[in-house]
Amino acid sequence: MGKFSLIFVCDEEELFTPLVASQVFEQANIQAQNLDHQESLEVHVLIPLSLRNYFKSNYQSYKAQLNERFKNIKIHFVPGVSRLNHFPRQIFLYLFRKSLSGSFAIWHFRGDSLIPQFKFLKNGFPEDKFVADVRGIWPAEKLLLSGIEVMEVSEMYNHALSVELLKKLKFNLGMADGVCTVSPNLADFLKNHIQVQKPVWVVPCATKLKEESLDFFNQSENQFSKLKEKFVIGYLGGTASYQNLDDIVLPFMQALLELDSRVHLLFVTHQVAEMEKKITEFNFDSSRFDILTAPQKQVINYSKMMDLGLLLRKPNVVNLMAQPVKLGEYLSASVPVVVSNGLGGVQVESDSIINIDLIGGDFFEEAKRCLTYLQSTNRLDRKIKALETARDYFSWETNVKIHFKNYLKIGLCAE
Repeated sequence: MGKFSLIFVCDEEELFTPLVASQVFEQANIQAQNLDHQESLEVHVLIPLSLRNYFKSNYQSYKAQLNERFKNIKIHFVPGVSRLNHFPRQIFLYLFRKSLSGSFAIWHFRGDSLIPQFKFLKNGFPEDKFVADVRGIWPAEKLLLSGIEVMEVSEMYNHALSVELLKKLKFNLGMADGVCTVSPNLADFLKNHIQVQKPVWVVPCATKLKEESLDFFNQSENQFSKLKEKFVIGYLGGTASYQNLDDIVLPFMQALLELDSRVHLLFVTHQVAEMEKKITEFNFDSSRFDILTAPQKQVINYSKMMDLGLLLRKPNVVNLMAQPVKLGEYLSASVPVVVSNGLGGVQVESDSIINIDLIGGDFFEEAKRCLTYLQSTNRLDRKIKALETARDYFSWETNVKIHFKNYLKIGLCAE
């Protein structure tokens, strides 16, 4: 097989989110590091922008930051005017594609919505292949944003909005030569309900491995040394309704607090005031929790203090299909995770992932299970095993190889 180029494509609406930094740029940067490739791989990231935003200084300065951080890839902003059919974007894309080396190109789209804008490239470069990276069932997510929660896939067909969006999803994926997704549940949905006929493979929401010191509490001048003898239960995230703080997370924390005096809660959030308000409603002892906020790059320093991270959600269609990025983030920070049964379709056998039932089960019984795990194991051993799980299942260093194998598979049709 001849050499090919790899181009990631991401919507400008997600450009500034930490999620895209880890799920697109970090992944692309590791792909370019030639992990088990036969030869070097030319990797680009394209961001289609409005012409107005293209010239804004904050966009250009952010691009400079990305170029400094991710040195193995080339990042391009592609301007266009929507009312002029995105002119001059098509001209740029054609010239960009013509400049690439290799016998064909793999275009890896984050989501499916941008694929129609790039379809014209197949006229000049029919050997190129499009990969749609589907991260969740966005028709169900749109319903949830409008206040409608669906617990079964079949319920989506009862709402005109999701029916129309499912048709759009099917139309867009019909232009793809391959589809990758984040969970077996979502892969099955795409095959059985969207009738995707092209290759479908699963790569979880992964992270870059972090090999910093595991023993955070022994670092000099550690202001949190008071927590060294505690069982630190962590929560990373905000207070949005889909995160189920009121009905699942905080009641479970309350059970943990009542069962063991060593339990200490650590919240890391950008919504400090909102979190304080919610916690006040549960009357937690103020000496038994801390609420912190930090830039994304520093979150790992607080995460490493945690003995368990909580990832608890209701078993609705959105949560059962989309694997949260925080699962890999907790584990790569050496933190074992407590996960709601079925969340994200996670099918990993590991002591570092504790599945619990907080819908049909008893909060106190499930809390006892988690405390038994903490009481019967050593903190350093737990952290080492969590890192091993991250490395084996949720690291980009491992998972880009799955992508690369499937790129080659669909690329065979180009020759």
